[in-house]
Amino acid sequence: MKITGRQIDSFLDNPGEAIAAVLIFGPDQGLVRERADRIMCAVAGSTDDPFRTAALNEQDLSDDLDRLAAERSAMAFGGGRRAVRIDGGDKLAPAVERAIAADGDGVVIVVASELPPRSKLRKLCEGASNAAAIPCYADDAQAKDQVIRETLAAANLTIGREALAYLAANLGNDRLISRRELEKLVLYMKGAGPEVTLADAQACVGDNAGRG
Repeated sequence: MKITGRQIDSFLDNPGEAIAAVLIFGPDQGLVRERADRIMCAVAGSTDDPFRTAALNEQDLSDDLDRLAAERSAMAFGGGRRAVRIDGGDKLAPAVERAIAADGDGVVIVVASELPPRSKLRKLCEGASNAAAIPCYADDAQAKDQVIRETLAAANLTIGREALAYLAANLGNDRLISRRELEKLVLYMKGAGPEVTLADAQACVGDNAGRG
């Protein structure tokens, strides 16, 4: 199935018991990895629990197409669902197809770069009833504003209109870079007032609009 727009946030927080695989792909690799981490936490409670998570790559499957299915079907020590993360592209399609057909309640999380509509992996995850595909493209103006406000609100900070406009114009097109820049701003604001001003924003964030 395709997951887009307003469906994405709720799906990342609760993918549902029937989901066996999630493909997260697109040119914004920062956003891809942020969403992959988020769904891993939703499924397994963290990104690095040694009993409930596993990380693979294409090379790991070169001699054993069933390994991904086996990892998904494995029982987690102590209970709970497993999350199996794998980086790659269309070469993974046969292994992912076997994994979603296997028994078990684990979730395979496939992290990929941009995939065309004809991609075998993308078509598989968009078409299967127990799999999902989530595209990750550069933030538009509304999404950037939301990221800025949410990040600052988590640190009990507000932001003025001019400062918000400046940040939206100067943050890059990669979500990970934007997060790092905003984290710098949050650190800068420690001990200062609760509102981020234009001067504060200019002091911390340069022009990253061409990055990502």
